[in-house]
Amino acid sequence: MKETARTTHRIIAFLVALALVLGAAVALSGCQSKEQQAEDAVKSMLEDYKSGTLDLLNSSESNEITNMGVDEQELASAMIEDFSYEIKGAKENSETGTIDVEVSIHSKQLVSAIKNANSEMPQYLFSALSRGASEDEMREHLASMIIDQLKNEEAVNTTVTVPTQEESGDVLATEEGKKALRDAILGDVDALQQTLSAGASELSNAA
Repeated sequence: MKETARTTHRIIAFLVALALVLGAAVALSGCQSKEQQAEDAVKSMLEDYKSGTLDLLNSSESNEITNMGVDEQELASAMIEDFSYEIKGAKENSETGTIDVEVSIHSKQLVSAIKNANSEMPQYLFSALSRGASEDEMREHLASMIIDQLKNEEAVNTTVTVPTQEESGDVLATEEGKKALRDAILGDVDALQQTLSAGASELSNAA
């Protein structure tokens, strides 16, 4: 049962990793204002996400996802279904030295889908174990549960501020800015990790 709990968490971890692929911001023209560059940098990341770019995963992650039976294209389609955004504007923040871009995100949130699917996972796992299901079968089924739940999720609206900073002549999102975008698109990933940790403890105690 402890191994099953670890398997469940590996599946979810790689689904989250897959969904976090937003793409690299493209180089911007030097004739633009910093505010325009900041807006374009955020727009570039969101367009890469919207296009379903998945080729930034390293080879080990891609192999792990393949081994788990996750249909990458199906997941990508579910993630970007009903996805849209609107850049509200950008302004320089003299206190932080950043250029902050305000953006409104409309998206289905993977975190919500995982939490909702997670409530049904223990029941499935106990049933699968009782009938002698293989680990590969359980992995594939758990991945399908999350993707199916994501398809049924309602998209939500989130407005977020994305800090950007000039780096080597380009204006790019800071690490804080990337996290802000990630959480706006996917939901609160940190809260999800806490939920998964609690679920792992329950499964371990039940073993």
